Amino acid sequence: MAAHERISGTEGGFTGMLDDEDDFGSSVAVLGDLDGDGVTELAVGASLDDDGGSHRGAAWILFLDGEATTNSGGEVPVSSAFTLDSTYPNPFTEAMTVGYSLAESGHVGVAVYDMMGRRIAVLVDLELPAGSHTVQWHALNDHSVPIASGVYLVRLQSGDHMASQKIHLLQ
Repeated sequence: MAAHERISGTEGGFTGMLDDEDDFGSSVAVLGDLDGDGVTELAVGASLDDDGGSHRGAAWILFLDGEATTNSGGEVPVSSAFTLDSTYPNPFTEAMTVGYSLAESGHVGVAVYDMMGRRIAVLVDLELPAGSHTVQWHALNDHSVPIASGVYLVRLQSGDHMASQKIHLLQ
């Protein structure tokens, strides 16, 4: 596919059902030749697709033909997967919300770390059921002291699964 070609709801043969605010194309990954036709397939993110829940996102698997148009595709909702959703707002000044989904019940840890890897605050440390969850953080450390402006990491861990995301605190 040339750099200037598009796959969207109006070009390239894409027939998926998307809303304008689904953020289709927010990420793209090359998957290789999944169907054995000699053409590489793509995974395309729609980070705000809400078919699986409140803006949980989805990945679209696009099976391409030799003309770089889609000959089929399918949505894979991520609501039933282990995911760390986009934190919001980010950057933030006073408080931010961390959303996450668990594929199965289990012990969950959500913590904030500085860029040196030091734990700043534990937001969640308990057993939770599978599904979608949120936690709010007010930029305080574990001793309820406000932290300085900077870049931090939010880390979600449950069982063998772990995900992290950069957050920016502006004061």
